Amino acid sequence: MLSLRGLVFLALLTVGAILADRFEAPPWLVFILSALCMLPLGSALARASEDLAEHMGPGPGALLNATFGNAPELAILYIALQKGLLDVVKATLSGSILANLLLVLGLSAVVGGLRYKLLSLHPLGAAANMGTLTLVVAALLFPAVFAVLPSTGGQSMSTRIEGLSLGTSATLLLVYILSLIFMFRTHSEQLKDSVKLSVKVELARLRAHAPPRQAIAWIAGCVALVVILSDQLVNATDSLVDSYHLPPLFMGVVGLALVGNAADYSSAIQMAWKNKLDLAFRVATGAALQVALFVAPVLVIASRFTAHPLNLNFSPLEVLSVALAVVTVNAHSSDNAFTWYEGAQLLALYVIIGLAFFFY
Repeated sequence: MLSLRGLVFLALLTVGAILADRFEAPPWLVFILSALCMLPLGSALARASEDLAEHMGPGPGALLNATFGNAPELAILYIALQKGLLDVVKATLSGSILANLLLVLGLSAVVGGLRYKLLSLHPLGAAANMGTLTLVVAALLFPAVFAVLPSTGGQSMSTRIEGLSLGTSATLLLVYILSLIFMFRTHSEQLKDSVKLSVKVELARLRAHAPPRQAIAWIAGCVALVVILSDQLVNATDSLVDSYHLPPLFMGVVGLALVGNAADYSSAIQMAWKNKLDLAFRVATGAALQVALFVAPVLVIASRFTAHPLNLNFSPLEVLSVALAVVTVNAHSSDNAFTWYEGAQLLALYVIIGLAFFFY
């Protein structure tokens, strides 16, 4: 899964991160070292899940990829949830969507646009993902509207929002399953290569696949390390907020969100450099959809069995930011093409949103 050099690098980095946490190094150092470990771990975990998925068929394989491909993010978020850091959890979820739509797609368009004047998109694939992202905005908007409307009836507003969040989460999970059927069954021929949820699946064709037992062993080992390092990351984030008076929402939206799915960033940019922006677009929007349709609903439902139940009542700034990101990406992709200038605009919006959360 990793080369010998990569494995040695990961081992040294992991030992350094664990020792830094054990000997109470400055929280920024623990955060950086733990975050750096997540990059090769995320890559190795994705490759192992792809190898195992090859033996399971397109549908189950895609679900397996979604589960373990998002393992670092799920681990970080669930540990933060267990510690009662609900605002940080929500900020990380919204930040992951923003990072994929604006940062990853923006960088991909800029890098690809440096070599090619016009980068084309697959019309059906782009329209399907953007339509689903519009649904995501609606799912975030209604709980936020509930929170500011006057309460009617006998139930408290918090009870109503929790019920709405559970029902919405179940609906989003259903939409996620339907999206797999759409991509891998009913319209796989029309979408062709753009059905891939991760560009690393496309690259995996060029290498030999590990046998199932070896892939399972790698998955187990990577997940164990991810859990340990995620706990360190969350604790370091909490310490950074207290020590340096950083806004918790900013640390979630920018800090933890970038760490959770950083493994996909370089792959998307590499594809754009090879004039395959359609694949990069599918990676960016597909990763955002996995967070919204899979990770967030799973956390909302799983949190009902913890002491800190999570709902979909995001802050107005988070809902506004996600809505603006979806509208902007939709506007630029409506002609099924991108240029470097449009990518630069996405990056500019990401910076502006980051500044808004920092000064919030």
